[in-house]
Amino acid sequence: AIGLCQLKKFDTFMETRIKNSETFKDLFGNQPFCQIQKCSKDSSWFGFSIILDGNLKNKRSHVLYELQRYGIETRPIVTGNFLKNPVIKFYDYSISQDLKNAQTIDHRGFFVGNYNKLLTNELEKLHSILNKLDKFYSKKKLKIKI
Repeated sequence: AIGLCQLKKFDTFMETRIKNSETFKDLFGNQPFCQIQKCSKDSSWFGFSIILDGNLKNKRSHVLYELQRYGIETRPIVTGNFLKNPVIKFYDYSISQDLKNAQTIDHRGFFVGNYNKLLTNELEKLHSILNKLDKFYSKKKLKIKI
């Protein structure tokens, strides 16, 4: 019964999630400090994937710490590199390449959740924090080069 009531709201939920995705793409789509997901128009946008780049490329631990400090929860993108999961010992598998993309996701990626209400303020806060961290690390590079 609860599920059927929620299904009646599905279209509204999707519209809101898609509006949030548009805000996300506008804020993060052309930033030097990250790469973002590309989804089809039919995506449910359950969350927003970010792969740190530029000045933040190898700073994931610090970035996640700062986000947590500001009350922003993050999660790994899917499992990152699945081969690091302990359950892998139960599978018979082979690897044919170097898994470069899985390593990138595992070391530099994270996602934040989406929701059925407009998240403009929350996404702007996320952008502001990442932008400040980008500027912080940019200044550190300048000091090192001098």
